[in-house]
Amino acid sequence: MNRRAFLVLVPFSALALTEYAQAAPEIIATGCRSGPVVATPYYRASALTLGGMQTHWLPRAQAFAQSAAELERSVRAASSPTSAMRLAWVRCMLDWERLAAVPVGAVLERRSVRTLDFWPTRTVQIQELLQSANTQEPALLANRVRAAGVGAKGLPALEWLLWHQANEPGTRALASALCAELHAEAAVLLQDYQARARAPEAVDEAQSWTDYGEWFTQCMGSLDQLRLKKMRANTRGKDSAIWVRGVSGQTAPAWAEQWESIAFFLAGSAARRCGAANEAPHSFTDLLRSRGHLAPADRLERQLAISQQAVLAANPSRPASVQRAQQALLALHTLASDMGSQLFDFSQGFTDADGD
Repeated sequence: MNRRAFLVLVPFSALALTEYAQAAPEIIATGCRSGPVVATPYYRASALTLGGMQTHWLPRAQAFAQSAAELERSVRAASSPTSAMRLAWVRCMLDWERLAAVPVGAVLERRSVRTLDFWPTRTVQIQELLQSANTQEPALLANRVRAAGVGAKGLPALEWLLWHQANEPGTRALASALCAELHAEAAVLLQDYQARARAPEAVDEAQSWTDYGEWFTQCMGSLDQLRLKKMRANTRGKDSAIWVRGVSGQTAPAWAEQWESIAFFLAGSAARRCGAANEAPHSFTDLLRSRGHLAPADRLERQLAISQQAVLAANPSRPASVQRAQQALLALHTLASDMGSQLFDFSQGFTDADGD
């Protein structure tokens, strides 16, 4: 059963107790050969970048746009915040984690992480909006929301409203305005990735190589974001929650989805690696194997398997498990970044996707 079906069929109260008990992302193959015994065909950088857009970012942008639309419809249809609205938020948040985990293209260029996912959320700013939500016409409220700072908007603000302010006057009106902004941004992102996923008439191979190197750098930055920001309590969030997605109890599932996208960029899907899927080349291990670096690719896959086990076992209520995950992610970052710089001269510049 897929994650969406699971969320629909299981009552929200049970889901809250199990943190949605979603299946582990099937990124690291089990029960099949860890990699080919010979190098794969030579993949041009343009094939990898186009494959990345078609296989990685476009499907995630489509899922996020759909779940953002469903969240907006759920909020507008309900007379008051309900478990259905919370479930819609969880679906949307998890789809967002998968899209934004390795921020490239429109998510990076539009600084969408900052716009949609500023964390910790600023509860005082949200309260100011909430106080006026019942007294203003929808158009005026929408204008005020647009003018508000990013700390009072996006997925974290909606999370706080739907879980901590569910019965407050004005919550539904404010949540509706916030959802409209979220849906609009998701639609713009989808349109951009649809354009990028179309095969270009002319290909600049040098630019494609530069682009892929930048994607790799973003992936390394994402590993650090997960290890140093998401897997660390933040006391600035004491008014809401010190853990990312802590208000909704979705911290561990959010970590798992971010990990899924990082691992997919680095190694592709388990189905393809076991020969069960015809997936366009796009991953870093595709690049390694196509250039004859079979032993490094195998080492990377082994460390990915170790890291995945540690990340999926991490629980914010068990500090030792989180520390083990951080250590495994550090080892993966060190290994992968060394391969990128030594084998392909990919620069490891600092990236700050959300500006916070």
